[in-house]
Amino acid sequence: MKTNRRRAQSRRAFTLIELLVVIGIMAVVSAIIGVGLSRGGDATTLAAAESLMVSQINATRAQAALSAGQTALVVAADADDPERERRFVAVAVDDAGTWRVLNDGTRLPGNAVVRTPAEGSTLFDPGLEGVALDPGNEATLCYLAIFEATGRVAQIGSKEVWLSIGERTSTGWTYATEAPARGIALSRYGAISSLEVVLSP
Repeated sequence: MKTNRRRAQSRRAFTLIELLVVIGIMAVVSAIIGVGLSRGGDATTLAAAESLMVSQINATRAQAALSAGQTALVVAADADDPERERRFVAVAVDDAGTWRVLNDGTRLPGNAVVRTPAEGSTLFDPGLEGVALDPGNEATLCYLAIFEATGRVAQIGSKEVWLSIGERTSTGWTYATEAPARGIALSRYGAISSLEVVLSP
């Protein structure tokens, strides 16, 4: 009886060879996934940036309805602040005539940036306004997309936000052409749809 139990127990355990085979398979699968992610790095970054932007748009609409007043989706546009320029996104409220950011805001992932209104991001007003991004600090120039108290976009017509992989150089912004630009179309009444197109660099 004891011998039979030992045999049954030995059959349930993994052998060293079986464990090595499993580890080898896991290593191969990890390598394949790693190669796939490295090839699709820019596309993955843009997809993440699009999701983040959609969440910020929804947060801005919700805040406008909650506060029963105009609320703005803010994108930093000050060239003197390269860490934030066209990468920093936040929700702001009108505080006695001054736009003030409600939370810490967020930075788009990787090298994802927001295209300017002149480059297709028509959700934002082409003029720059000062926004207090940090408590106690001077206002920073930003692009604003204003939402009414009803949660609707203040501007009439469908509006878009375009995202690209970008880098600031001494002559201006350059955009990666390997990954298509990702866009978000927003109707005045809040319907959101995704867009994708290859924009000129």
